Amino acid sequence: MTDTPHPDDAARAASLLAAQEKAASLFDVIERELVRPGISESAL
Repeated sequence: MTDTPHPDDAARAASLLAAQEKAASLFDVIERELVRPGISESAL
C-alpha cells in the first residue's frame, strides 16, 4: 500500500468542502427565516 495521494483526491476534497459550506449556508437560512417559535412545520 502506498501513501501517494490519488490525483482525484484533491478535487474530491474540494467538492466535499464546497458541499459542506453550501449545507452550512442552507442551515443558516433555515434557522434565520423558517424556524420560529409558535410556527409549526405545516404552517410554513
